[in-house]
Amino acid sequence: MENKKKNGQIEEPPLSKVKIEAKKSFGSAEMEYLGQNIYSSVQQVNAGYQKFVIFNQEHWLDIPASDDNREYRILLDISSTSKPELIVFRNSFVDS
Repeated sequence: MENKKKNGQIEEPPLSKVKIEAKKSFGSAEMEYLGQNIYSSVQQVNAGYQKFVIFNQEHWLDIPASDDNREYRILLDISSTSKPELIVFRNSFVDS
């Protein structure tokens, strides 16, 4: 992906900075723009009921005890700016 960015194949991000916050897990992190209105971040999360906050919108997720301290991939799709979609899953699903 870095190669595509250097060659100018990924369009400019519609938003200059997108941050996600999860106080009980990783605190705050900036998300990387992937293209096509998708932002991504990989973070280590703690088990339990977690509140993820993006653009002052709260998203609640229950991380299983078996996933404590595992890396999760967090995707944000802003194709619909009035209702951005948050997608969260174990990073191992795409990293294997």
